[in-house]
Formats: sequence, structure tokens, C-alpha cells
Amino acid sequence: MERERREESRDVVCVEKRSSMPVSTWRDASLPAGRLVRAAYGAHVFEPHVHDELVIAVTESGAAHCKSSRGVETVKPLTLWVTHAGECHSGTVPRDSCWKYRAIYLDPLDGDERVRYENIRSGLHDEPGLAALLLRAHRCAEIDAPALMKEAFWLEAMSALHARCSTAAAAGEQIGGNAQAVHRAKDYLIEYADGDVSIEELARLTNLSRFHLMRSFKKTFGIPLHRFHLQCKLHKAKYLLRTGTSVADAALSAGFFDQSHFTRNFKRMYGVTPGTFRSLYRDGVN
Repeated sequence: MERERREESRDVVCVEKRSSMPVSTWRDASLPAGRLVRAAYGAHVFEPHVHDELVIAVTESGAAHCKSSRGVETVKPLTLWVTHAGECHSGTVPRDSCWKYRAIYLDPLDGDERVRYENIRSGLHDEPGLAALLLRAHRCAEIDAPALMKEAFWLEAMSALHARCSTAAAAGEQIGGNAQAVHRAKDYLIEYADGDVSIEELARLTNLSRFHLMRSFKKTFGIPLHRFHLQCKLHKAKYLLRTGTSVADAALSAGFFDQSHFTRNFKRMYGVTPGTFRSLYRDGVN
């Protein structure tokens, strides 16, 4: 299965005292995160402990007090708190609060990537824009979204994390000079409009890093990779509907396995539902 998932509680609710913690945790094979966590706590005390992973927790609502060697820091909505492997910390959720957060647990990495993550500063980061990107990536990983979209949201969030929270200056890559590479990626997305293309696949094709490819593609064409591929799928479905293909078959042939997702995006793109669009040609309107 693409995603291994274990949920202790599907519905996140705040409970002051409960035998099983209101926590959901899962893994997604399309992302490099070790695991993802969604949780909510009422009044609670986190005893001093350490993790063997890098943990990035983003607060959705409520507040908590996190204690480490830096002292006590209060996390609030759209702030993030970073803890490195082996860093002892503890925390409390006040009685009048319900702390809801989403966390990313990154397994130890090798080589340059490990160094990059080790350069991220521990502690509280008041970065609402970055927090919003991390939450978007996290929520996308919880639904049945295309792998390309999950990867794109993930890489955009990680790129922003390194840019805003790292102790090391990001090694700048030149965006220009990659016209042939990004056009190759564009042609590939058009050719495989009905497929579930990954950024890793495109990076190998273009011989660019994933981050560099994403930035170069958007700079060249004015649209993110995942959104361009979604539009390729919609264009293919539109053509099939014009030739009389049923809505269900057009959706499947264009790579949509969730018809509600197809209908929603088709209407957003073209202003009408797939069924209405198909009827225009069935009824002889051109």
C-alpha cells in the first residue's frame, strides 16, 4: 500500500483525562517524513523526554508551554516548535486550553540532507507563513491526493523551513539556464497526464534537484508543477467528454480515481460540471 496508516483515534477531540490519547499517526510513502501526527490535548503534562527524530510541531489552535534548555516558550496558533533528536524537553497544556497541533517526525538522514536538517534552529519560530505551508502539506498528506501534489506541497514547505529557520545560508542555485530541462518536464507531464507522476521521477528525467526543478518550472511557466499536471488531466478529460465518453470513464481515463475530486476541479477550471459540459456536445451545441 502507498500509505501505511495507524490511527489511535480518528476524530481529534480534547479530553482532559482519557486512557487513550487523542492522537492520529501515519506514514506516507510518497514523502520522506518518518511519520506524521495530528493530536489534541486538554489539560496535560508532558514529562521530560527526548526523541530520536527531528520533530517539527505546528500549532493549529490553542496553546501550550514547552520547556527546554532555552527556558519556557509558549506555542500559539501558526507558530512552530522544533526539537532535535536527543534534545530533552517537557511541556504543559493549561487547563483552560485545548492544544491542537500537527507534527512531522523526520527520521535521521544521511549526507547533505542530514546536515541541512541539523542546521534548523531548535525552539519556537513565529513564522505564520511558514506554518501555513507546513499545515497545508500535512493536511494534503492525510487525504487521497496525487503524489505530485503531496510532494510539491512538502518540498515548498521544507524549502521555506530551510530558508527561514536554518543557521546556515542556503546554497543558492541559479534558476536560469534550465530551459531545456523544464520543457522536458512539461512535455513529460502532458504525455503522462493520466499518470501519478512524482517529483523524484521528474528530477531524474531533468537531472535537476527536486527543489531546483520546482522553482525553475514555476519561474518559467508561471504555474507550479502539480497544478500544471492537474490541468493536463482536466484537458484530457474535457476532450473525452466532448467525444461522448461518460463522466465516470473520462475521469478514470484522465487519472482521477475520486469522481468528486474530478467534478470539483473541473467546475473550478471550466465553470460547469463535467455532466453539463458533456451535454453541450451531446445536444449539438459547439
